[in-house]
Amino acid sequence: MNSSDVDSSSAGGTDSTIVAGGPGLSTRAGWPRPHLTERELQVLQCLPTRLSVDEVAAALSISPNTVKTHLRSIYHKLGARSRNEAILIGCEQRLVSERSRWVLPH
Repeated sequence: MNSSDVDSSSAGGTDSTIVAGGPGLSTRAGWPRPHLTERELQVLQCLPTRLSVDEVAAALSISPNTVKTHLRSIYHKLGARSRNEAILIGCEQRLVSERSRWVLPH
């Protein structure tokens, strides 16, 4: 085991960050796969539904400000600049169901 096999952030506690989408897949332009928390994945899964921030918050029993915070983090981690781009990247990386693609405008 080398030093890259150990996540120093999880030393002494549990690590709530997961590698989204599983091993062997890469992001656009060969970037490393983003590490999304379980809650960020839940918020990302809600994006194709076109629910408002308030509706996502109600569905997940969190505040709208918390949803906004998760969205900023998701966009940053995925390299997305918009909801549609986050959905597309999420679909490409198998973080969002392929069935959700039809929701996007053509």
